[in-house]
Amino acid sequence: ATPRGRDAYQIDSDVLESGSVYVLHNRSWEGWLKIGKAFDLDQRMVSYRTCQPSEEKGFEYLVAFPHEQALTIELATHDYLDEKLADDVDNQSRQGEWYYISLEEAIDAIKANWIGEFPN
Repeated sequence: ATPRGRDAYQIDSDVLESGSVYVLHNRSWEGWLKIGKAFDLDQRMVSYRTCQPSEEKGFEYLVAFPHEQALTIELATHDYLDEKLADDVDNQSRQGEWYYISLEEAIDAIKANWIGEFPN
């Protein structure tokens, strides 16, 4: 059991690696996009909604691309953008998986790190 008394569980490696690479935004933070990975996108969005005070300013996913190697693609996309935006003034204050970029730039970054043929 964990320190909080929960039963320990194990995550299957396929669940950890596969899923969807997604782009989302929050209307409260115009211009900022998050690139992430989720095995179950609907469940992931529910977890975001638990921390939003208003539906009007909530999280909304814009695109999602399923892949068996979604985690690898997500991590490579973060590395790619971290390097590309290292000297970008708009991204100096960024944190974690959030980037001050357009949706087109986010999709291009995912495409640049995609494994296999990129979906339409």
